[in-house]
Amino acid sequence: MMKAPSILVADDEPGICNLLKKALTREGYKVSTATSGRRVVSILKRRDVQLLLLDLKMPDMGGIEVLEKIRAIKKGPFPAVVIMTGHGSPSSAREAIRLGAVDYLAKPFDLNLVNAVVKEALRAR
Repeated sequence: MMKAPSILVADDEPGICNLLKKALTREGYKVSTATSGRRVVSILKRRDVQLLLLDLKMPDMGGIEVLEKIRAIKKGPFPAVVIMTGHGSPSSAREAIRLGAVDYLAKPFDLNLVNAVVKEALRAR
């Protein structure tokens, strides 16, 4: 039996974390959440995660800074990263992709689209 892929949802809005955790858990994924960039970095130092759904704008450390930090410290497999934002710009999307993000979701998002993006990001990884 295959182990369920591990997903980390990082968003400063707990409601979004909870919504995505419930939806993705129903799809068979093992999902954890973080509401700050610092917490994301801390989790990724200790644990392998196959996919990171990362909010671009968080109060303590934005998604771009999180990507830069984990690129600098992460040894071993790097998670597939999908950026989520309601306040993004084309330049921030380009920067996230340059740092390794595989896709970009604009909020508010449709859960069917989230599921499709998650499946594709995990498949591509």
